[in-house]
Amino acid sequence: MLINFRVANYRAFQEPQELTMRRARGLASDGGSPAWDPQISPIAVIYGPNASGKSTLYRAMQFVRRAVTSSYRSWAVDGGVPGATPFLLDSDSSEAASEFEVEFVADDGLRYQFGFQASAARIEAEWLYSYRKSSRTTLYERNLSDESPMYFGNSFRGNRVAITDALDQRPNALFISVAMQLGNEILSSANRWLTQRLRTYNARDYKSEHRHLADRLRTDEATRMQLSDVLSKADLGITEISIAENELDPVILERAFEAARILSDEQSTELSKEDFSKFMDSAKREIRFAHQTSAGPVPFPLSWESDGTQALLSFASVAMKALKTGSTMVVDEIDSSLHPTIVAELIRVFASGRTNPRQAQLIVTTHDASLLNASMGEGDLLARDQVWVTEKDVHGASTLTAISEYRTPRKNENLMRGYLTGRYGGIPMPSMFAAICALEESS
Repeated sequence: MLINFRVANYRAFQEPQELTMRRARGLASDGGSPAWDPQISPIAVIYGPNASGKSTLYRAMQFVRRAVTSSYRSWAVDGGVPGATPFLLDSDSSEAASEFEVEFVADDGLRYQFGFQASAARIEAEWLYSYRKSSRTTLYERNLSDESPMYFGNSFRGNRVAITDALDQRPNALFISVAMQLGNEILSSANRWLTQRLRTYNARDYKSEHRHLADRLRTDEATRMQLSDVLSKADLGITEISIAENELDPVILERAFEAARILSDEQSTELSKEDFSKFMDSAKREIRFAHQTSAGPVPFPLSWESDGTQALLSFASVAMKALKTGSTMVVDEIDSSLHPTIVAELIRVFASGRTNPRQAQLIVTTHDASLLNASMGEGDLLARDQVWVTEKDVHGASTLTAISEYRTPRKNENLMRGYLTGRYGGIPMPSMFAAICALEESS
């Protein structure tokens, strides 16, 4: 469960910005589940005009997950830190490191605070603390500017020498990434949350989920039936999902393998026929939707369905996984591929302890202001502390603010009207359209 995410000097963010899932005073809610923490929100919705920083927040969270997952395993030894981009509109900031910090509750029930600083060349600093109630325990601290870069707390267990020796050869790798590759157990819960419970999705790239889903549905009958039920209730005319197996020409497969081998990176591990065969084996599986007709069900290939239907399948799949595992699901531009009523329904599912007993979290960026006016039972769909706004200042730096803190709305205030009239900031300024009109008049 995510508690706080903090980022500084990264892309559009110059000064430290923090997204907190802690509920504002007077807004805590009981989800009706033993695992539900009423002080932590399951929902955060981020608004703002184009280029205001919404996607920067998404990319920052994605970067943290990618760094933990891949920095030691996949990043080139002499390739620096790919994606560590500071705020470039200030000379001092452009030379400084980017900083990231995330506070979360892992599967072991402990609260962790993990963070690091990264320049284009290396990981400059890194730290990991755990908490039992309010007592902080240091697992490790790393600072490459210090004479002794590594400090280990008494609770750290594992082969310190082997990990630090490996880091000496890989200054662009995170300590936690190296430790997990070398089989360290003390950091496994924190690592599992950062790599498996924190999930990021670009809504425009919804088709990337389809191949994984085809593999899963082939053997997971319960998931197939559940997804069939979801889509049948979405009023799309779909009654069932099935998987078709298409045969592939062996000659074409052999030619495809040779082409893939030639085009593969020379520095990467040589492509094996076994790995290629596994990939092609999954590629020949096709998801099909059955549509009801007077003569009975007729199967359609997934590619024949509308973009909205294909996107709904992907988001239903990833939402089910998040709800099952209690994960934090971060989606960029969710309104680009899903209808507003579907997005609202997705928020309702995550907001209720009845449908979300493990308190999975949904964090989305969007332009869809109608969500601010939607209802959930007798109350509003979104509370004041669940709505955030990004906007840029005169220096081009983005800020992130909860509307419960910025010009605090009254308890029963219409949030949609307040946002659209600019009361909370974060809406496009009309100067661009005035400039277009001026060009028309001068031509």
